Amino acid sequence: RERHRRLTLERVLGTKTEANPEYVEARQDAEQLKEHVRHAADLVEEQARRGEALRRAYLQSGGHPTIARELQMAYETLDLYRERYENALRSYRRVLEKLQHTPQLLRQKVTEEVEVEARDVRRVAVATARVRLSAPWLEAPRSLPLRYEVSAQDYAYDALPAREVPEDPLVLPDEETLGRRAIEGLAGRLGEALREVLRIRAQRWVEEARTLRASGRRTEALEALVRALFLDPAQPPADARADVEALLGVPWPEEAGGVSGSGDRSDGVPARSPRSETPAPTRSSARR
Repeated sequence: RERHRRLTLERVLGTKTEANPEYVEARQDAEQLKEHVRHAADLVEEQARRGEALRRAYLQSGGHPTIARELQMAYETLDLYRERYENALRSYRRVLEKLQHTPQLLRQKVTEEVEVEARDVRRVAVATARVRLSAPWLEAPRSLPLRYEVSAQDYAYDALPAREVPEDPLVLPDEETLGRRAIEGLAGRLGEALREVLRIRAQRWVEEARTLRASGRRTEALEALVRALFLDPAQPPADARADVEALLGVPWPEEAGGVSGSGDRSDGVPARSPRSETPAPTRSSARR
């Protein structure tokens, strides 16, 4: 499939140097905070002189209570002014540190927009099949319709020598490659379908085994569980293992079927082979 559209490109003409807005803002903050620090220091100095004058007056008065209250308030106000001064000084130092690590100038790209006629191309490969499944343990033959689609897309445009725009060619897998990926994906779908059929039948045998055990038919129940285990290594589940232990009178062997592999099973049940996993569909996206 192919369609045409107008595409806007960004062409770099060069670079330019300009002031860093972040540095300019930090510089302005530093100037303002510097004034705050100076004003806060003046307040501290003035309040300290007032406190000292009240202290002398208090001593000369022999401990007059009114002067004592004024002196206490002066000391509290002095503590408040000193705290404001320290906060302003810390903020000022933080801004100065930021200025040291912020570049004053930045180099920016100079660009222009160029429109080109682009072609969007999408290639699709579809693989289909219908598989007939027949086995003694199936109630009836099964017909499995399968379909797998894989696609790839890209766009391209011609060169524009007058604007110094180079050609951008198509980069797509050929039809043979896409067809092969579709067939591989279809094989994976077939594996999924077969595993699902096996899982469902194994689950039915597990349920059948429980019914047989409840009715006292222990040997038949054990046979049903073994069939389930052969069809799907994930069967029987943990609670069904308890049935096996009760039927055989021995604990479930932890090392039985201890095959390491994908899934990291440590419960003694063989893990599924990595080769039976369904391959993910391969898709090629447009560059950029």
